[in-house]
Amino acid sequence: MIANAVAAIMSFVLVAYSASAANLTVSPTRPTLESTIASDVKSKSGRMAQSDPALLGRSDPTPVRILVKLDYDPVSSYGGGLPGLPATSPAMTGRKLSDNKAAVDAYTGYAAAYEAKVLDRIRKQIPAARVAQRYRTVYGGVAMTLPANRIGDLLAIDGVVAVQADTRQHTDPAK
Repeated sequence: MIANAVAAIMSFVLVAYSASAANLTVSPTRPTLESTIASDVKSKSGRMAQSDPALLGRSDPTPVRILVKLDYDPVSSYGGGLPGLPATSPAMTGRKLSDNKAAVDAYTGYAAAYEAKVLDRIRKQIPAARVAQRYRTVYGGVAMTLPANRIGDLLAIDGVVAVQADTRQHTDPAK
């Protein structure tokens, strides 16, 4: 009896779903913060990174300074998991980065190679992009300048997980 009731409910749900799906329409949309989050991100820091909403959807060609989060964890927080690359994070290893040289060097080599592959893709897609700084130890990405209207193209490149504005912050020595 319960099996018959469950079957009847499932039939009703399927019919209702089919009817509502037939009425769906496609509408053009602009990129949103949610639509720029890659679903296949592998790195822990990449899954946490979020793009700056003020950068999304810009159509002007003004050069902007941005931080580009790539899909690898920075050396200071890499917790292991890649074959042949032990953890480097002091929180995981209990050792300073300087006291874990072999693991740090190995993972830094991986990060540099990964970064090179992604930057090659970026250069091919966005020739105007200029890398200013690499942040492998504490960020897992790069600082660069590119036209604002190319940010959407940048986010579509495999290995890029987020963009943030690169703004200068000054400390107040009086405090």
